[in-house]
Amino acid sequence: MGDYGNNELQRLKARILQLEGENRELAASRNYLRAILDSEPACVKLLSADGSLLDMNSAGLDLLEADSLGQVRNHCVYPLVVEEHRAAFRDLIEHTFLGNSGSLEFEIIGFKGRRRWLETHSSPLRDAAGTVTAVIGITKDITERVRAEQSLRETESRLSMAVEASNTGLWNWNLLTNEVYFSPIWKRQIGYADDEIGNQFSEWVDRIHPDDRESALESCNAYLQNPTPLFQNTFRMRHKDGSWRHILTNAALRFNEQGQKAYVIGAHVDITERVLIDRELHEVESRLALAVDASNTGLWDWNLHDNTVFYSPIWKRQLGYADDEISNRFEEWQSRVHPDDLAPALARIEAHLKDPSVAFENEFRMRHKDGSWRWILAYGSRRDAADGQRPHVLGAHIDITERKRAELALSESSQKFAAIFSQALSPTALMSSPDYRFVEVNQAWVELFGFARAEVVGRTGPEIGLTMDVEKRAHFFTELEQGKRLQRREIKVLAKSGKVLDVLANASKIDINGKDFVLSILQDVTETREAEARLARHEELLRLFVQHSPAAMAMFDRDMRYIVNSRRYAEDFHGDNHDLKGRCHYDVFPEIPERWKQVHARCQAGASESCEREEFLRADGQVQWVRWQIVPWHESNGAIGGIILFTEDVTARVMMEKQLEEAADRQKTLALRLAEAQELAQKRLSVELHDRIGQNLTALGINLTLIEGTAGKNQDTNMANRLRDSRELLRTTTASVRSLIAELRPAVLDDYGLLAGLHWYAEQVHERTGLTIDVTGAESEPRLQTQFETTLFRITQEVLNNAIKHAQASRIKIDLACNGRRVTLGIADDGRGFDPAAHRLGPRVHWGLEMIAERARSIGASLQVDSAPGAGTRVAIALDRDGGP
Repeated sequence: MGDYGNNELQRLKARILQLEGENRELAASRNYLRAILDSEPACVKLLSADGSLLDMNSAGLDLLEADSLGQVRNHCVYPLVVEEHRAAFRDLIEHTFLGNSGSLEFEIIGFKGRRRWLETHSSPLRDAAGTVTAVIGITKDITERVRAEQSLRETESRLSMAVEASNTGLWNWNLLTNEVYFSPIWKRQIGYADDEIGNQFSEWVDRIHPDDRESALESCNAYLQNPTPLFQNTFRMRHKDGSWRHILTNAALRFNEQGQKAYVIGAHVDITERVLIDRELHEVESRLALAVDASNTGLWDWNLHDNTVFYSPIWKRQLGYADDEISNRFEEWQSRVHPDDLAPALARIEAHLKDPSVAFENEFRMRHKDGSWRWILAYGSRRDAADGQRPHVLGAHIDITERKRAELALSESSQKFAAIFSQALSPTALMSSPDYRFVEVNQAWVELFGFARAEVVGRTGPEIGLTMDVEKRAHFFTELEQGKRLQRREIKVLAKSGKVLDVLANASKIDINGKDFVLSILQDVTETREAEARLARHEELLRLFVQHSPAAMAMFDRDMRYIVNSRRYAEDFHGDNHDLKGRCHYDVFPEIPERWKQVHARCQAGASESCEREEFLRADGQVQWVRWQIVPWHESNGAIGGIILFTEDVTARVMMEKQLEEAADRQKTLALRLAEAQELAQKRLSVELHDRIGQNLTALGINLTLIEGTAGKNQDTNMANRLRDSRELLRTTTASVRSLIAELRPAVLDDYGLLAGLHWYAEQVHERTGLTIDVTGAESEPRLQTQFETTLFRITQEVLNNAIKHAQASRIKIDLACNGRRVTLGIADDGRGFDPAAHRLGPRVHWGLEMIAERARSIGASLQVDSAPGAGTRVAIALDRDGGP
């Protein structure tokens, strides 16, 4: 060939060897980049100049709620951006095509309707000639952060509005300086503007009524000398207009870090308007009379001295009898109790009589006049006279027959579906054996395959076109008949749309009411398989992603040498020197502590570790909070090739969470003080009405009776008629007073506990509105703290009021459960329901639910509200009897 030919041949061989080396380096780079994509949680996308989507990773498809890349490829993404952010997003794309990088926070609505807040960083993608051909965007979900910011603003707003709406004046007395902060509401209660009263202790003392001043100061001094959990006092203060206002104050002492008595924080409540209650007594009296007459709770009073029993007319009506058909003998009850229930009932009575601290509560059957058996829930409590000679037992009967029937029906119907819906989050099917026809499928199964339930039940997989490999299906079912369990068996099935799905099947035979069934639980791995096929097409894109990623990220080999790192990582941790490739991490940062090296070693062995927040002291002394994650990456043969490190600055979020916690604590303290003040005010008013007005009305009735007798003897007809009218007016007024007393502080709540109080209030609501209310459960033993019982009772009142006003419900169920130290209260209605998400995000303040939440937080209880349009509403409150959710 000659020397020329030989030289060309040698140059060609050298070129071939060079290309082979470059190909090996490219293959290694592809493996590295593929590992990064496997670990990257952020959305990566390519956009054209008109906003059309050219490519996107799986994380991006999840953000858009897209089922596949084909659904969104070559489609404009502008319509997914919320309209108020759309122009800014379009400007960002146009700005990037001019060769600039940029960032934007905006909100989108996914294909399935979910709203998310996103933060995107865009950079131009250039070809070999330097022309911008596309926009590469790195996007992350910041919805949690945005909602946290919104929650903080809402919490602060609710706290301010709650204080304003309650008309409670706040004050803070600094014991070290003797200065007092008086809130604007405190000043407004006595007629002054905010700038008309200073911060001196004397501003309060000088305005106290002379007759109350000495006792008020003595109470303060006594409290400071011997502090109690809560300080309370009442006194009169002079209003700007010269009148005197009655004030109820609550306060608590606080200590500083040195243990000194630092300040007293308190609240003022103006209780002067109580005098207006007298004007409403007549109307309230009428309501109470109707409520008492219409109550469906049978009352009884057993005199242990002579063994007689008073049975109320309602008690007798529950068993179908008129008032004159049952005498006052103990045997009237005993003879009607079911023979199987009599002995246990008598044993419970005997135990309570021996030890009144043992609660008397019992369920038994009693014979109705028509011969049927009615289930009765009975409560009782022994009461002794002052002289100890006439003990008696007071109690109540509640007909719970319908509740018992409902419990039996629920038990019979729940067994059929227990196995299916125990794992309802995954596509699940129940099939008969051995013909393997579908008996039931859950909603997740329907959504996965696209078949309606009516198209599936009663048919087999081949009959509906679901099965692609009949032979493999037969083999699976043969294994099941042999008693084997199928676990993660991968099969291909055909959805109704014609799409081929890859699923992992788990199946086993189960027994339901003596019959064999097959329970199949599936996992859709179609997208996983498609993602594996797409990885090869994204290697160049991944290289660009690493270069332009806004996150601090680095990739290391087995020897902790840098393979690749983002610009952000180098800028954050190594100044302007971006070239870290090939250098050992421990040489770059020789001060790394031993515990970090141990974390690296564990991740090199296959572990994945992360920390949501870790305090980091920068070289300049600044405290920074960092979220980090370390995961291993794998070679194409499955071996671990090294680790990947991600970091993110979360200082702003940590600070915001601390502010939220502090705001929540302040709000809980205020809510507790407000609730205590309200309950105390109502209780005192109830006592005053009973002791003052009630006794006066009784005395007035006796006087009218005496005068009426005198008028009758004198045959003064006009005077006798007027006296009878006056006695009737007095009777209705007395009933109104009793009704008001019961509404302010139900005696049944104090005497018999929370469950009895709920029964009583349910009857009141039923008679007033016609709404059917079922109350079930058991009283806590021992009884809850008075504060807990009162708060749970008030929450129930608020929930029922909301249901009456808004829910359009026909039935409400209330259940009180006590399991050890755990106490739960559930309230469910069958009304029209609402969307809780819209409630949280909407501009309108829903004070009913807000007040319920505040009351729950005031006793450390957890609150859960479940509702949906057309599906009713359920409110659940849970707490430990010692306090806490």
